[in-house]
Amino acid sequence: MVTTALRIEILIVGFQGSIWLLVLLVGSPEELRAQAQAWRDQIAYLEHVAVPATVLLLGWCYSFGAAIDGVAGAIDGWKWIYRWIFRLSPGEPEKSASLRLKFPEAYRELVQTDFELRLLRSTALNLLIFGGVAWYTGWPWAVVGGSLFAAIASWLAWYRRRQRIAIRKEALHEAADAAA
Repeated sequence: MVTTALRIEILIVGFQGSIWLLVLLVGSPEELRAQAQAWRDQIAYLEHVAVPATVLLLGWCYSFGAAIDGVAGAIDGWKWIYRWIFRLSPGEPEKSASLRLKFPEAYRELVQTDFELRLLRSTALNLLIFGGVAWYTGWPWAVVGGSLFAAIASWLAWYRRRQRIAIRKEALHEAADAAA
């Protein structure tokens, strides 16, 4: 069940990314309206290919979402530079293993919150990219500003939640060590 949540979140990120990619490919709002009118005229054809087109769209969105999640994770994963500069250890995997064995419900909760953090992080990246694409293609400033504001709000929500989860995770690791 936990991995299903991850797959759905990656699919959501793929849908988000597909929106800014569509805007980038089509262009300005006027061009998008004209293209939508042309697609509306093709609706009879779409009825015949609805199922394969849906499967193709879901596959595309999942793949694109995985790529975006990977990029967002790489941007967030620059911690190895700090570890290398300050000679910090990369972490203690045995803490995670003892937590998983002694408190499986708490471990599942932490895994689920990690998935939620990934969704917030990728959403912030998608909104930032959408803001840049909207600016580049000539969309109104309200769209650009709204997108950038939402990107900052998503990043702040991600950062705040990540800090709270780090405190919870540390408390659970200490409890697992105490139970040993």
